[in-house]
Amino acid sequence: MSPRELRAGISTRPIRSSGTARTAPNQLYAVTVKGDRRAEVSAATIAIANRVVDQVGGYARLKQKTYQDQLASDNRQIEAIDSTVDEAQAQLKSATGSERLTLATLLLAAEQRRGTLEQDRLQTQQLLALAEQVELPRIIDRGAATKTTARSTRNSIAVAGLIGLIIGLLAALFWDPIAARTGRTAT
Repeated sequence: MSPRELRAGISTRPIRSSGTARTAPNQLYAVTVKGDRRAEVSAATIAIANRVVDQVGGYARLKQKTYQDQLASDNRQIEAIDSTVDEAQAQLKSATGSERLTLATLLLAAEQRRGTLEQDRLQTQQLLALAEQVELPRIIDRGAATKTTARSTRNSIAVAGLIGLIIGLLAALFWDPIAARTGRTAT
């Protein structure tokens, strides 16, 4: 398709979900491409949809990467704490009184830090799921070429006028027989 044909045949419309406020930003859009050649129109629809997803999804992809990095960092810190706890517990068995107190304090601090990291990891997992499943744009349905009728305002008015003319002619032809049966006469 030439760029001119493509520009003339592209349209987008928001798809409103029921129950959403009119002032809320729209989340779904239908992209329509009209043209004469089925394969080219289908390919153009897919290319445009992919381009829209790429253009709109930058922020969501950055959030996704940031959350994945945060999860990796939390996991590394938890592994380091687990290693420290294992070493401290091994030393605790052969420790003396003051060493036991120091190791117990270290274990307590490590467990508190581990709890904080676990909460952070759970929150990051929820935010990552939100970014991936809700915020990250994607193509829901692939485009398919369909035949459409040429509808325009001018065509619609012409068809309505023709239907009106036919109904008027039929009413004029059948008025006298109907009026004679019901006892009404035309004056």
